[in-house]
Amino acid sequence: MIATLDEIKTILSITDTTYDTFINIMIPVVQEEIVNYCSSRFTNQTFGVYSNALVFVSDGIDYDYITGDFENISFQVGAEIFIKNTKLNDGYYTIQSKTDEKIEVTSIGTMISETVSSYVNINQTKYNSSLKLAMSYMIQDRIDSKPNSIKSEKMGEYSVSFADNTNVNSYPDSLMSILKPFRRLVW
Repeated sequence: MIATLDEIKTILSITDTTYDTFINIMIPVVQEEIVNYCSSRFTNQTFGVYSNALVFVSDGIDYDYITGDFENISFQVGAEIFIKNTKLNDGYYTIQSKTDEKIEVTSIGTMISETVSSYVNINQTKYNSSLKLAMSYMIQDRIDSKPNSIKSEKMGEYSVSFADNTNVNSYPDSLMSILKPFRRLVW
């Protein structure tokens, strides 16, 4: 995850718990917006698995897990990984425990039991610390946002003007400029 609830609250100088639920809901939403805008999964290719012998298991009770050969993989407990090229389980997961044969994970979504016979990539994510700032400001924008990007309103002889400097998902251009150094060109 790019930033935690506590990191976002610290950056935004929020000291009470009024917005905690909203921020927790928005963290994966804004992370996906950042990933899509930048055309990058922010994975570290140095720490990864490329295997065609993995089994994804959803036990529906505790943690979902992946079985395979993880003996020489240096994933750490608490690290976020991105799984790619499965039929049912592409996405972000957080490692809860790891042995040489099994990784227990949690995720926002639900893992679906699957045996993989094609090659799958599992890479640890690596986020630049300045993305925490961007994510925090994007969440603050959602907290403060007016519907339909209304810039101003007037009551007498009703008048409304809309913000014309908005970008992806109605974020201001000035906010999205923080992400420009991380954008990848996609053909």
